[in-house]
Amino acid sequence: MIDETTELYRVCDLPAFDQDAHYNCEEVHDGQSGFHISLRNRSGKTTTLLWRDNVLSYRKTEESDRIKLMDQMDNVGILGKKLIFIENSHYISWLKEQNYIADYSGIQLRHFAVLSSNDIIEVIDYDEPEIINQ
Repeated sequence: MIDETTELYRVCDLPAFDQDAHYNCEEVHDGQSGFHISLRNRSGKTTTLLWRDNVLSYRKTEESDRIKLMDQMDNVGILGKKLIFIENSHYISWLKEQNYIADYSGIQLRHFAVLSSNDIIEVIDYDEPEIINQ
């Protein structure tokens, strides 16, 4: 049964992002120039997901520590995809509970999960990332 507390997973189709590539996470950087995740594919090319402003929150977890997430993605047929959008996010709910000052009503926060060969990097922000291929 799906209700408002059930997380929903879908592929986040952004132009120029190869959902089927095998990526290693090269860098996660949070600085004055924004937030970015750099991924390298097997042919040595780099794909960077860039949020030009700082993001609201992020976390990086070893893939082996998120087996439940992987099972849930497998159940909906998207295991193996590399950029996922999570609706009804428990992470966003937790973030809202932690903040007594900010009023997020009427604001659409987005929860992205970037999956590399060993890591899952989750990002909460208002905007989608810019994709830069090099």
